[in-house]
Amino acid sequence: MKAKLGHLKVLLVDDNLNTRRLIETMLKSFGIENILHAKDGEEGLRQFREAELDIVITDLNMAPMDGLTFARRLRRGEDSAKRRVPIIAMTAQADKDSVVGARDAGVTEFLAKPLSPRALHDRMMSAISRQREFVETKAYVGPDRRRRREPEVVPEERRGQRRASDVPKDTAIDTAADTAAE
Repeated sequence: MKAKLGHLKVLLVDDNLNTRRLIETMLKSFGIENILHAKDGEEGLRQFREAELDIVITDLNMAPMDGLTFARRLRRGEDSAKRRVPIIAMTAQADKDSVVGARDAGVTEFLAKPLSPRALHDRMMSAISRQREFVETKAYVGPDRRRRREPEVVPEERRGQRRASDVPKDTAIDTAADTAAE
């Protein structure tokens, strides 16, 4: 784990000192030594503007500026290159609304508390090694919210020129269909 992440510079934003210390311990166990701390979104934005960062980890539930506002302001910043930095959001309220809100704020990955070192490591690796296209519109700035698993379809294939035998089978759906046909 250390070899892949040790070179990273991380900004950790959380209003709870104990949580920051716990996550710092996890990051250090991955070999990451260059860790900046911020106790809220305002301080996080100041540090983000001043430092060259590789990844941002933020809590969603903070005051006075929460993590969603922090992520939106980071993504809509003037420095277009820096605003593409991966953001990992973490929260104890991992309900559908929190996940959708984080996604819509431009968060790259989402973590539910309590955190495990494995989950944090996996999200960091995903954010760094499987980067999605970056989207910039009036309503949204951030990584493409779609997580495609199927291959891209070229225009000829959209028009029905692709044979059914060429299409990869979805095992759950196609197994049920094959069984029903027999």
